[in-house]
Amino acid sequence: MKHMRKSLFFTLLFALPLLILSPVSQAHFHYEIAVSTKFIADKNQLKSLDLTFLYDPGVSDVYLEDIQEDSLNQFAKGLVKDLAPLHYFTELKLNGKTVKTGVARNAKAVTVGKGKQQRLKVSFNLPLAHPVALNGKSVFRLLHVDTTASATLYYDTLDSISFSPSLAQSCSAAIQEINGFKQGEQPQKVTVVCDTK
Repeated sequence: MKHMRKSLFFTLLFALPLLILSPVSQAHFHYEIAVSTKFIADKNQLKSLDLTFLYDPGVSDVYLEDIQEDSLNQFAKGLVKDLAPLHYFTELKLNGKTVKTGVARNAKAVTVGKGKQQRLKVSFNLPLAHPVALNGKSVFRLLHVDTTASATLYYDTLDSISFSPSLAQSCSAAIQEINGFKQGEQPQKVTVVCDTK
């Protein structure tokens, strides 16, 4: 039984990302992810983003069907690794230019809720390739796009965007809904302004 559970775990670990990337899934398999982002800085140097993905109940069911609670973090590491070719569905722009990011780290997972409403929450840290010095006014855009057109990523509220203590007083966020977005596209325009005068 343990061997069977282990087999199912690895099947789930690798099968869903492949399903998401397949042409058939682009037409038929859609899901939502509620995102939370924290800007991590040391003084006025932006160094990384802490990201949390809260998967919708349908996808959570698929992922959690046969994963034991003590295997969740291992699963999260594999899932985040599989998202690397998709850039973790995340792009950060500063004053219109893309900020390069590195390889995600510190992947962890927990379950939230119970029964049919149980959801998988995966968190990880996305380091910037090079720290960004914040001098004066900096305008960031957060883009969350799934190029496979399967996932729609969105922010529930402004509270889903936060800042480490050194930025808390100088940065603010705004979310504008985009009407008529297509599956996999950005449903919101997310802007973060930091003024470190």
